[in-house]
Amino acid sequence: MAKIYALKSKLKRQDMEDMRSLLSAWYGSEQAYLEVAEHAKVPTMAAGDIAADILSQVAGADAGKFIELDECFADIMGHPLNKFTKLNSLKHGVAYIEVRHPAWMVELERLKPQLIARINEHCNRKICVDLRFMPGGRS
Repeated sequence: MAKIYALKSKLKRQDMEDMRSLLSAWYGSEQAYLEVAEHAKVPTMAAGDIAADILSQVAGADAGKFIELDECFADIMGHPLNKFTKLNSLKHGVAYIEVRHPAWMVELERLKPQLIARINEHCNRKICVDLRFMPGGRS
């Protein structure tokens, strides 16, 4: 997280307070705080970029990829596979998939190359290099 918060203003704290005071007289106190950032020329980052950076540092680089893959997993698997499978985790490019019935595990092993290609195609990048199937619940 250090690199996110390493963005420092070129102005000293007192200069910022002086600027806020002047801008308060011009814009009003509420708008002045917003204008300080504009006039200070402090580099900014989009909230999504900050969130992705924090997530990758806290939960690991694969966490964002897992969320992306989990959102579209049912579409990737298609019917009826999506009824019997659930994405469990994604670690180092290996997707761990829970399968509710042993017969489907055998069938999915045969479809592994096509499924990997479908996952990577759907995500527009090489997000998955292997699939591991594991027994899942029968709820």
